[in-house]
Amino acid sequence: MSFRLSNKMPNESRKIEEKIEVKRKYFFVLEGEKTEDIYIRELPNYLREDALADIVLLERVESSNSNQFKITEAISRYLEQSQMISVEQKERILELCTRFDEYKINEAELVDTIQKILGELAEHFVVDYNENVIEQVKLLNELRNYEKGFDKICLILDRDYRSFKSEQFDKVINICNENDFLLGLSNPNFEFYLLLHLTDATNSNVNDIAENRRMSKSKSSRKYTEHLLNEEMRKSGLSYQKKRYDAKFFLDRFKNVLEYSTYYEQDNTCLKEKVGTSVQNIIKDLI
Repeated sequence: MSFRLSNKMPNESRKIEEKIEVKRKYFFVLEGEKTEDIYIRELPNYLREDALADIVLLERVESSNSNQFKITEAISRYLEQSQMISVEQKERILELCTRFDEYKINEAELVDTIQKILGELAEHFVVDYNENVIEQVKLLNELRNYEKGFDKICLILDRDYRSFKSEQFDKVINICNENDFLLGLSNPNFEFYLLLHLTDATNSNVNDIAENRRMSKSKSSRKYTEHLLNEEMRKSGLSYQKKRYDAKFFLDRFKNVLEYSTYYEQDNTCLKEKVGTSVQNIIKDLI
């Protein structure tokens, strides 16, 4: 599994004003292919003026056969390995990428030269991450300015019991603690986090929320939290679809989450078993 820098995000690069205040970068790594993506892409439009932050979205090049633990492990490993490469090597690789973009060399020549520059380290970036070498090189360049202890890696994950085993959950918590990653978890899923923008959901059965079963036996049927979310949106004449919804509608109501989330669990360790979310703990410092 690998990651790439999204080419659609606003505020992609660190900006330094004349009064030289360096902005902290928040690199978001998402589990979902679209739902979380839509929400995070809208965030730069809501940044506080004093937030001094840039938001960068890291997309997974290979999204199949991945779960919450593999995603967390992959970004941790990538950061560790990228720090093994010297500044000089990174600059040479970036120059190669520019030549490739200008059609002065082809992909085979690019990969071959990268292997020569990196030597033994090449196996990490040309073999382990060979789904899209070009995107990996661009990501490597973006992360060369990543400053551990200042910039933040933010993971947004679901507590899906079927794909996120108990021992994996514990490992994810440890990896995030060891690397100072910000972890936004939702139990059962991101739809529950979105729901708390609109209602405290206390009229719903918390056990039904936790089980989050489909509303019917059909595989296309909405799950319970998605059904609740859609019902709330219908009150405003809208509807919810995983791959197409108005993120502005939710972010305009973000203050509700800060209140409604207090009715549920917010601690990541306890979210292993209890309904709740901690995503708002990342977002509240930005908007």
